[in-house]
Amino acid sequence: MSTVAEPGERDVSGGEYVLRMRERGERTNEQTMADAVRLYQLAYTIILPPLRMVSDNLGVSQSTATRLMSRVRGDDRRPQRRHAPGPHTGPAGPSSGGPSIF
Repeated sequence: MSTVAEPGERDVSGGEYVLRMRERGERTNEQTMADAVRLYQLAYTIILPPLRMVSDNLGVSQSTATRLMSRVRGDDRRPQRRHAPGPHTGPAGPSSGGPSIF
């Protein structure tokens, strides 16, 4: 049996969570993204198509569910930008020890 935990709510079964989530009124973007993540994880756990679960239970198309999950993944997995040094452009020749760009 799968259980779903939400901050400020008691843990419930996956089915109870879906019912509770469907009863919610308007959601903020953060709430929509959190619900989408929980639905996706629940579907993955119980071996159902995750994007369809998000789509069906949030009342959006599958393409919208796909974009929503891409946005969630982008927020969570976006690497921190660091200053990357450019290629070495030092003097050419065998003594330089590596490739050079001219």
